[in-house]
Amino acid sequence: MKFLFTLAFAAIMMHPVRGHAFMGLDISGPGNEGNCMLVIRQCWKQDIEGSRVNDTLCTLSESELEPVYAALDAYVQAATTAHAALTNFAVYSLKPLRHTQPERHQKALAQYQRALNILFIRDMEQLRLTSVLSPADRTAHIRPEQDAQSEAMLQRINRNLDTFRSAWVEYHEHRSELHKQRVAFMLKLLASDRPDCEFITNTPLEEVPQNYTANCAARFQAAYAAWQKYADCAVRMHCPAPSLQGNSSPEARAAMQLILQKHFEQFLTLLTGGLGR
Repeated sequence: MKFLFTLAFAAIMMHPVRGHAFMGLDISGPGNEGNCMLVIRQCWKQDIEGSRVNDTLCTLSESELEPVYAALDAYVQAATTAHAALTNFAVYSLKPLRHTQPERHQKALAQYQRALNILFIRDMEQLRLTSVLSPADRTAHIRPEQDAQSEAMLQRINRNLDTFRSAWVEYHEHRSELHKQRVAFMLKLLASDRPDCEFITNTPLEEVPQNYTANCAARFQAAYAAWQKYADCAVRMHCPAPSLQGNSSPEARAAMQLILQKHFEQFLTLLTGGLGR
């Protein structure tokens, strides 16, 4: 079975990369993602149904498949909640521009929403590459960009398999701490006492709602908490069938967690650079 995509996702890939790009895709033009969460559910169901016919899941009974579908439901629900929370942050942050700079407001919100859809679909794409639910002939592994020190650490670990397990734990902790620092930096920027400024577009504001920066930071913090719950549910899709747990490993799940974190950091980098141009 070939690595399947719905027509809605295929339409994204045909969009030329130009102007403002995120994860290799243009976000300055109209999006073609359709219902992002529906695309995600359909792609996973394609994998599951295909695997039931002639791949890993073909030996499982209906009762053994129940945890798989339960994990899929939990994953999509958590993704929906995180997507809504991140959207809520953007809508509130951009609100002061709605009447004073409507064109910038509209453009920034559209770019933000398209980038958010791409983020969740890219996560799904990466998860399917290594999940036991996916076809055996899935495409080659795609690795996100890493900082130079983390990349050097990973190469060092792979060259010395005798200390792989202990070194991998240390590597995971290092990367997780970097991730927390980057999120904390974002929060600090949002809640700072600098002159009032809309963060997503980096636009100075003459008038702002009461407690605007504090509320922006609180909404982002709530959105990040929802994203963390989503990431936990997403990682479980690596091997959600208890009878197939021998096909999984703590290292594989930790690696997937790091990839999701790196994807989210790329989204934060996009926001830090500013939208609406």
